Amino acid sequence: MRKVLCVCVDNTARSVMLAALLQEELGNVAQVESAGISKKAGEGLPANVHTDQLMRHRGFDLSSHKSRRFDSLDLAQFSHIVCVDETTEEEVILSLVGCWMIEILVANEGGGGIPLTPEAGWQEHRACLALLERTIPAIARQIRG
Repeated sequence: MRKVLCVCVDNTARSVMLAALLQEELGNVAQVESAGISKKAGEGLPANVHTDQLMRHRGFDLSSHKSRRFDSLDLAQFSHIVCVDETTEEEVILSLVGCWMIEILVANEGGGGIPLTPEAGWQEHRACLALLERTIPAIARQIRG
């Protein structure tokens, strides 16, 4: 079974939604997790309130989510890392010394990634989720090979 890591900045919104939707799309083909690149991601924060409400409406329970830093994980166990934008991808690449077998993907690559600012409200989170829903099938196809 493949292991996939979805990475964003704080691991409270975009990567959480991405991981849940991608897990649903891939089913038992892969185990999907999420993490963040910022120091704040290591604080064990819950999912953003807007993210939690949107995903709960879609049938996902994020109540047990605690943010974490991606570099606290054994990255060599992952076959793919899906980044929410090119900036995140650059930071991930710099941290992957010795993990050459990991395929790095960018959600909505060439289209600006998956934008969402820290101060974003309900509507911005809805737009983010809608973009992720359109992007997930292409990411899943790449992971399935």
